[in-house]
Amino acid sequence: MTLILSVMSASCTRGITGSYLIGGGVFPITIQAIKNGNVVGEASSEIIVADECRVSDTLTCLVIGDSTVCSAYLIPSLSDDFESDGIPVKFLGTQGEEPYKQEGRGGWTIEKYLCDAESPFVYEGKFDFARYMSDNHYEDVDYIFIHLGINDFFSITEDDALELKVREALKDFEVLTDAISAYDKNTVVGVCVTIPPAYTQDAFGELYGVKYPRWRYKINNYIWTSALIEHYGDLDKAYLVPINVNLDTKNNMGFQEGRLNAHNNKTHMITASGGHVHPAESGYWQMADEMYYFIRCMEDGNINENR
Repeated sequence: MTLILSVMSASCTRGITGSYLIGGGVFPITIQAIKNGNVVGEASSEIIVADECRVSDTLTCLVIGDSTVCSAYLIPSLSDDFESDGIPVKFLGTQGEEPYKQEGRGGWTIEKYLCDAESPFVYEGKFDFARYMSDNHYEDVDYIFIHLGINDFFSITEDDALELKVREALKDFEVLTDAISAYDKNTVVGVCVTIPPAYTQDAFGELYGVKYPRWRYKINNYIWTSALIEHYGDLDKAYLVPINVNLDTKNNMGFQEGRLNAHNNKTHMITASGGHVHPAESGYWQMADEMYYFIRCMEDGNINENR
């Protein structure tokens, strides 16, 4: 049975309109799903609102991930967010050009960063974050973001294989975050929740035919991100960064013009080749915004004291 929800209701002590936006803090929020005047679902959480950001020293930031990290847009967008706010940030990494350095590699997985000889963090067959910092002459790093999972789960087509891979990936992810935390307990590690695929099947079909359909990868992504959230939700050594919920997968993925169908020459916008899991520039801005808001909140004095 399909349930269509006609009304969404939100209640927050912070207020809804701009006239209430005074000061920062932690505010409870409740969202209700209402059908025919009846509440059919409800969830409560907290909104953390940063106060005026008081940053004088340059922040250092390292972003690790796949092709979404080494794209032409993510790090520049994040840099622009901070520049517009007057907050000095230096990006670290061996990839990319100054000032937009990063550690992003197309097609890479969690396991490759942990074990592969080509990983910038692997020395003599072992993941050694301290050695990476020393070899690159980095004294410390304030923030590390990790966005991985797309390539780990994209090609899985069987439920049993998915269940096994989730367990393996969580173990590998924890080795990564534990090693980083062991290097410096003051470094804030942000585990970015893996972004979902594009809203439509178009690009999946163009690239892979029926070999890798969107519906299968959407299941993989949902189960993986659910496990990731459950695993890191109660841990103090790393923080979840919900870039997945801030990405508009209908309007802000890569698009191109395509025919309506084989017998109709009229055109419309469809997901472009590569846009199945890669955002357009506007989508990368949304990812960067969420990372920026995360750092702003962590740098807020009142919130940072209680984190």
